[in-house]
Parts: sequence; structure tokens; C-alpha cells
Amino acid sequence: MKKYKKLFSFLLVWLFLFSCFNPIFAKYLKKISKPVSSKSSKSPSSIEELPVKSAILVEAENGMVLFEKTPHEKLPPASIVKLMTMLVVMEKLKAGEAKLTDQVKVSRRASHMGGSQVFLQEGEVFFFEDMMKAITIASANDASLAVAEFIDGSEEAFVETINERAKELGMKDSHFVNTHGLPPERGETEQNLTSAYDLSLVARELIKYPAILQWCSIRQEKFRGGKFTLTNTNKLIEKYEGMDGLKTGYTKEAGFCLVATAKRGDRRLISVVLGAESNKKRFAETVRLLDYGFSFFKKIPVFKKGDVAGTIPVENGEVKKVKIEVLQDTFAVVKKRDEKKVEKKLSPLPKLVAPFKKGTKAGIITASLEGKVIAKSDIVAVKDVEKARLILRLLRKLGLSWILYDEE
Repeated sequence: MKKYKKLFSFLLVWLFLFSCFNPIFAKYLKKISKPVSSKSSKSPSSIEELPVKSAILVEAENGMVLFEKTPHEKLPPASIVKLMTMLVVMEKLKAGEAKLTDQVKVSRRASHMGGSQVFLQEGEVFFFEDMMKAITIASANDASLAVAEFIDGSEEAFVETINERAKELGMKDSHFVNTHGLPPERGETEQNLTSAYDLSLVARELIKYPAILQWCSIRQEKFRGGKFTLTNTNKLIEKYEGMDGLKTGYTKEAGFCLVATAKRGDRRLISVVLGAESNKKRFAETVRLLDYGFSFFKKIPVFKKGDVAGTIPVENGEVKKVKIEVLQDTFAVVKKRDEKKVEKKLSPLPKLVAPFKKGTKAGIITASLEGKVIAKSDIVAVKDVEKARLILRLLRKLGLSWILYDEE
């Protein structure tokens, strides 16, 4: 027995000396002896792996959902309600109903707002653009109320406006009662409610305005002539590649929330995280979602504008058939491993009746993955076709059109 113990001890000493003088083996030994991290590096492939109340990840271009967790659960959004304020304002600016150089006077009511604010004083006057920066960068409740009053005369009227706009966007899970996101005051029963899915809808509209992304990307900005500094509440700005928006939110009931967007190359993603347990968690889970979208999915061309898709019969036309082509360049986003599984299907109309113009819709072409349509485009006629003259129609009935016309 002692003999075996001595042999075992000798082997241990030999392994130790070998690892010390052999850098390759030492590196390997260190690697296998390193404790396993408790933090999973896997993608959030199941809802159990994302510790938030609700979340969604979508492609900004087409709204394709890449990941979701209870996306239609109605939850308080806290300050994220300001996305609706921002959208309505940008649409008013686009319509010429307001200008960034307009002057906004602060009301007594706005000056008494609590929560995150820029400490507006009653009677102060600011350019509209400065107020929008206070909202988008610092999530200022007082600026949000002042802007609402400037646009519609009162917060109550503005709330009606944002609720109407929400309906137009198809935000079926949403109802708003104020412009700032603070919880109900004593005696009030209604509160802002929305869902991760609905917030992705408004975010997709909002990113159409470059000014919003410009303001949301500002890390810090001077305010009130340099006496106050606006600091971005989105701590991922300038830290996460491509991040340029959009809005944070927090109340005790809502938890920590974030609607974020980032662009890399020709792809832009929008993520929504609602009800995270901490400030750190909302940013960490947002990064996790966006990393998942950028790493595991790929944008691929499925149809090219002008690709010939065959021919279609023509009734009563100068020709019996006409070529049809894809109307527009069309892309789809798929998991990288599924790229070769995409199937294409042409669904032309039975016929076109002359006369018709070039570009007349002749059907659709779709791309599907595992039975689900992921992209589609119209197919159209490649040229004008006039109605056949009477003599041609008569010759066709007699089967003699070949005498005068080459219809092939």
C-alpha cells in the first residue's frame, strides 16, 4: 500500500513540475481548473431567460419580431409615455403647425411638476427645440407638460390627441392619462398603460425623424444658458455600438424600463424592456437583446426589383400574354442558420384584362420560412397593353390571327 502511495505522490509532483515548465500545459491546466461563470452566455432563446416583466425585439425596417416575452401584457410605462409626446410633436412640426424656433412659456402647473425635471420656473420662456432636448435627453416632466400645453392648450387636450394617435397606430393595448408618466396622484384611479408590442410600434414611427435620434444621442447638453446640464438617462449612449435612442422610464410600480434602438450597417433594431428589477438590469438585458438580434440574425435579399417572374395571360389585349416582374427590392431577416431554408412562391392573378398600364399589379411573390411568410412583394406588368382592335379579336375567334400578327 505504501508503495502505491509513493507512486501516486511521485506522479503528482511530476505533473506539477511539468505544468510549471511547459507553458502550453500550464495554460490548459489553468483553463480547466477555472470555475464556471454562473452567468449564462446563451442567447435569450426562451422567455424564462429574460428576467423582466415584458420584452420585445423587432427589426425596425419591417417590424419583424425576433424575440418576445408577454409582449401584449398591459403595464405602466413610466416616462416612456413621453415617446407619444415626442411623436405628436414631430408630426406637428412636419405639418408646419409648430416650429423649433417657437417660444414656449412655462405655466404655473408645469413649474410644479415633480419627478425628473429641469426645474422650470413659471413665466420662463424657452425655444421649442430646447424644450424637446430637455424631454429627449433628460426626460424632463415639466418640459413635457409645457410642450403639451403649447401644442393643444392643456394637458387634457393633448392626452386626447396622443390617445387618438395611438389608435391610428394600432396600439390596442394602450391608454394614456398624462404626458409625463408619473403614477396617479391621491384620489386618481386611472394610470398610463401600454405594452412592449405597442411601444415598438410608436418607436418605429418615431425613428423616422432624424432630429429625435440626434437629440437622443446627446450625452450631455447645456441648458438655461449653461446654468444647468442635461444628462442623458440612457446610459448606453456612447457605450453600446450604434445606440442612438430612445427613452428610459422608472416608477416603483413600473420598475425600470427602456425602449432602445441601435443601428449597425443596414440594420436597425428596436428593443423594449419593461419591469426590470434595477437600473443595471434594464441596461444589461437591453444589451443582451440587441446582441442577440445582431449576432444571430442576418438580413438577406430575397427579391430584386425587375426580376422577371414569368408571364400572365391577357384578355382582349393586343398580346395574349405579358411578362411580369418584381416591383421592388425586398429583404428578409432570418436566423443565420435558416438562410437556406427560405422558400419562394409566385402567386399571379389568373389574368389581366386589357387595357392596362405598365406597373399594373399582377399578383404577389412571397418568401416563407417554415410555413410563415417573412417577406413579400407585388409583381407587375412590364409594359402597357392596349385593348385589341376588332379585326384582331375576330381573327382570334377564327383561329387565323397568325395571318396578320405574330402573337408569340
